[in-house]
Amino acid sequence: MSFLGSGFSISKERKLHMPILEEKQILAILDMLDNEFDSHAFIFEFMKSFPVVYTQRLYDLVDTSDPIRIFHAEIGKMLKRRNDIKALGKDETINVRGLHSANEKWRKI
Repeated sequence: MSFLGSGFSISKERKLHMPILEEKQILAILDMLDNEFDSHAFIFEFMKSFPVVYTQRLYDLVDTSDPIRIFHAEIGKMLKRRNDIKALGKDETINVRGLHSANEKWRKI
């Protein structure tokens, strides 16, 4: 069973026809993270724990203007829809490009 159900919109130009992750994968990632974490930490753990899934979903966006930014924004939206974590506000940490950027900080509930 997927967390996001059938496909979801990424942008007007592109749709993914698969969920980002299955619920059991999300729970596995959350289990690896501290009680407080940020979206970048979730993404890094996603890349480490499920590299094939991460790469496949990213490749689905290869013909968009910025696949990494678009994909990671969708991961943030997915996290926002969960009821087992709570948003704490913005934080600035290092992203996958090695740059500091704002992202959401979360607490497990």
